Amino acid sequence: MISPGWYAVETKSNQEFTVDRILRVKGYEVLLPSYETHSTGRALKRALFPGYLFCRIGANTSANVVTSPGVRRLVGFGGKYLPVDLVEIASLRVVVESSVLRTPALYIPGGCRVRISSGPLAGACGVMEEGSYSRKFAVSIALLQRSVLVQLDDTTDVTLLEDRSRIAGPLEERVAMALCRQ
Repeated sequence: MISPGWYAVETKSNQEFTVDRILRVKGYEVLLPSYETHSTGRALKRALFPGYLFCRIGANTSANVVTSPGVRRLVGFGGKYLPVDLVEIASLRVVVESSVLRTPALYIPGGCRVRISSGPLAGACGVMEEGSYSRKFAVSIALLQRSVLVQLDDTTDVTLLEDRSRIAGPLEERVAMALCRQ
């Protein structure tokens, strides 16, 4: 039995966009974060999280997702599927639906936790890293240990959510423990 929520779906290699189409035809709500790259003079659309997409799954519908062509599995640990944090999904959605340039990044587990208060990313929560020349904002998906990075301009207002150098809740601790066992 799976509880309703958003789950990370692992796909076969380079099958993210195919799985996205298949799951949408089956009636699922799907989030496939992507970005554009330019190669040999043409724009290419790529998945921000290669090999993964996100799907909203109901209580008894996980079998229909897992048996879809191109799907490897739902992400979880210890034989249990783990839902993705709703704040992470909402923030990721804000970034993807904006016109702001975004790039995949390594997982950023800590930093200054903020909420964007103005501009095209208003409402997104994530980690802020301020350098002497740039303001970078990352939305991290703890379950996948991956992040999406965007560059903020000087006019974007941010609100400090908490003043901790490291953010580690129960999910991050379980993920870290599971990765250490591998």
